Amino acid sequence: MASILTDEDNEDLQRAIAMSLESNQKAMATAQDHETNSNAGPTTSSRFNAFLRNLTMSNHEHLTSTKQTGSMSFDRKALEQERLARAASRRRQKSISPPPRKRARVEDPNTRTELPAILSTFHQKISGGAVASSAMHCALPSGLRFPFGTIKKTWSARHTSDERTIKIEDIIDKNNVHTAVLSSFMIDPDWILSTKFNTRRTKFYMILHAKTQAEKAMLRDDFDGLDQARLCMPKLTGMIGCQHSKLMLLFFSGFLRVVIPSANLTDYDWGETGFMENSVFLIDLPRRRDGSEASLETLPSFAQSLLRFLKNQDVTQDVRDGILNFDFSKTERLAFVHTSAGSHFNMNMHSTGLPGLSAAVRELGLETDEDIQVDFAASSIGNLNYQTINCIYEAARGKDITTTASSERIKNQNAKIKANMRIYFPTHDTVRESLGGPENAGTICLDSSFWKSAHFPRDIFRDYQSTRKGLLSHNKILLVRGKKSDGSPIAWAYIGSANCSDSAWGRMVAKEAKINCNNWESGVLVPVENPPQDLTDLTRTFESILDVPFVYGEGKGLEYSGKKPWFFKEHRF
Repeated sequence: MASILTDEDNEDLQRAIAMSLESNQKAMATAQDHETNSNAGPTTSSRFNAFLRNLTMSNHEHLTSTKQTGSMSFDRKALEQERLARAASRRRQKSISPPPRKRARVEDPNTRTELPAILSTFHQKISGGAVASSAMHCALPSGLRFPFGTIKKTWSARHTSDERTIKIEDIIDKNNVHTAVLSSFMIDPDWILSTKFNTRRTKFYMILHAKTQAEKAMLRDDFDGLDQARLCMPKLTGMIGCQHSKLMLLFFSGFLRVVIPSANLTDYDWGETGFMENSVFLIDLPRRRDGSEASLETLPSFAQSLLRFLKNQDVTQDVRDGILNFDFSKTERLAFVHTSAGSHFNMNMHSTGLPGLSAAVRELGLETDEDIQVDFAASSIGNLNYQTINCIYEAARGKDITTTASSERIKNQNAKIKANMRIYFPTHDTVRESLGGPENAGTICLDSSFWKSAHFPRDIFRDYQSTRKGLLSHNKILLVRGKKSDGSPIAWAYIGSANCSDSAWGRMVAKEAKINCNNWESGVLVPVENPPQDLTDLTRTFESILDVPFVYGEGKGLEYSGKKPWFFKEHRF
């Protein structure tokens, strides 16, 4: 039977199933740890599974009932009973655990009214308020660990750590952070709040995925009783499918830490099960010396792009204003690259998705007319064709992909792509032989129907094998290297949340001067400041900014050589 799913439907379905599977995998993987470690944090598998089941159901309620197999049917009544039971349990706990707390506030852009009296405390907390002394405005604060920005690998419980790996605890610094803006697709609230933050001293602004009223109610329940939390759920209507962005804005007394990971707010993504790896960029930005707020027009493009993205997500003005208290001058050599969900027309489309990536490449002086080498590691693959791949390649060269002329040019360079671009995704054998095995590969997604399609770019796929033996990957890393027309080398890396798909980067409609974007995504472009003249060695080219996390093989990646990729839906979890 022919599939009735579109590319976006299939990608949403993959995500939803993957999250449900991953939740079960996490519970299985950590059960022994919880039995043997009295300090282990509480599990949330029952509640989390309910949220995931509901997410899967709501994302695909428009599909016909004939497409729902036994494994994909869900019990709404049971879901609601679980939700009511959780709420009742919280009420009982609050009745014997004074003092009473307020419900987390939910930011709904359709109904929200700006109440300065309510928002002032939060704004004061972000801005420093009475806590920030005048001395903080006069001198660069000590303790900036990442003043110029750095890329790290997430720590793994089963591997040796070094200076290029980092634990989430070392990022958050829970005894000193006073305000945390946290954005994620998946979240385990008990894990992140109970074990990684001191909720007595930290206020939270949570930007989370919730498309239906049931999902929103679930999140409200999860944060019910935490009066320091405000919730923001970016619009997810019509074609908009996913709040997939991962971002942390951590406010300390003297600086702002901007964190851009590929990891969700879950223990397995941050290495605590030792089965999955991710990557993270972070930079510490000092408070402005004069204590004033910067004007938007004078900010570096990194800050302007970040603020534009947050505004698009309906993040409240007080949060955005708080960011203006910090000095973004050290981001001038970087670019914040995002995808804002929805349709964007004419000049507006140049700031988001692939056109936004292309603009960032040009802004940093990394564009070239010459061929480039592109290596893209992703954990989820969309229904690709060479048109999409060509657009990614041209955007990475800094070329304008928004015109009809560019669309015609892009159609005729498949041979160039096959010679110069590689996509890294694990084979079935690599997953089977990994430390976590197939049971822990639920968020690594490629549909076999995509792979078998005549238009799918199978020739450019390479096996993702981690340099840390046995780890599976949730990374989204784009590595680009090449030369300018004068022979000078260029190289840069993208780290963030965007996978290899139209949903993540947008689909161009050149005749209408429009781009359609399904997801909210965020990432950072980091140049190699002095790349070697010889760019052949991928590891050596990027060693000054990151450790390439996958095995590159003999110069062109590890070819599949007849092996099939990992198709997660073929595994019986």
